Amino acid sequence: MTAEERHISPTAAKKQDGIPSETTAKPIFDAMELELEDEIQQQEEETIAIVAVALLLTTLTRFGTQGIPYNDLPLSGEDYTIAILQGNPRRTLDVFRVTTPTFMFICRELLSVQMEPVSKLLQIEEQLAIFLYIVGHNNSNRQAQDCFQHSGQTISKVFRHVLELLVQLAPKFFIQPSHETIPHQIQTNPKFSPFFDKCLGALDGVHIPASVPAHKTAPYQNRKGFLSQNVLGVCDFGMRFTYMRVGWEGTAHDARVLRDARSKDFKIRQGFFYLADAGYGLSRNILVPYRGTRYHLREQALAGQRPETEVGAIYNPSPF
Repeated sequence: MTAEERHISPTAAKKQDGIPSETTAKPIFDAMELELEDEIQQQEEETIAIVAVALLLTTLTRFGTQGIPYNDLPLSGEDYTIAILQGNPRRTLDVFRVTTPTFMFICRELLSVQMEPVSKLLQIEEQLAIFLYIVGHNNSNRQAQDCFQHSGQTISKVFRHVLELLVQLAPKFFIQPSHETIPHQIQTNPKFSPFFDKCLGALDGVHIPASVPAHKTAPYQNRKGFLSQNVLGVCDFGMRFTYMRVGWEGTAHDARVLRDARSKDFKIRQGFFYLADAGYGLSRNILVPYRGTRYHLREQALAGQRPETEVGAIYNPSPF
């Protein structure tokens, strides 16, 4: 190394190596910092602009419809209910899923329940109409608003109120059969008595279509491919329902629903029994058909078939 090379300054050495010196690097860093600040400022301005536009659109939408009544149809909910009930009886059945006499009977029963009314302006007929319109057709709150010309809050309150009234009425109509007397349909028929003197009725499960949130559909999809609740129904020989267990998902087996009911409030006295199909299994209190025996009467009648055994002929033609 020559003397000239030994006396090269560090700054000159950095220049020779292509490395910017401290004096030249500072302006570069300052420029990068300014550029970064400009980008941040631009992003902030864009965010502010987006928020401002959103607020403006919200304000225009709100005040653009303010002053214009939403429920402005000429036919009020009360008028609509009266028109249906006083019109063709078939229309009442189509819209409310019950006949006009049944509708009025339910109204009288609802009025008998001691509960504070949800609204003094809405008659019980219109309240029941709203409830049946929703449950009878799986209609939404919005559809009920348009039909009965009430706010969504009013529709929700009325629906819940009528539901609570019906729950209060349940014990009046779901009455367990008497264990002291033999059912008339059994006692007067020598084909069934004395074999079924201790029989209280029949039970079975039915799949009621259900509307379920998308993230909860799996347990409700039954083996037939649609969403449902598996509802256990029990009735006596007068075709009156004496018990129901609701709420089970469509994937639940009939026997599982029955076990749940018996573990709670569905009690069967010792020595008595109910008729059921083979899916429930034979037990002391549940009598099911012989395996491999045809017992669906309607299918047998259509096919011209008869029960396969003499004993089966006694049980399989159910008194229902």
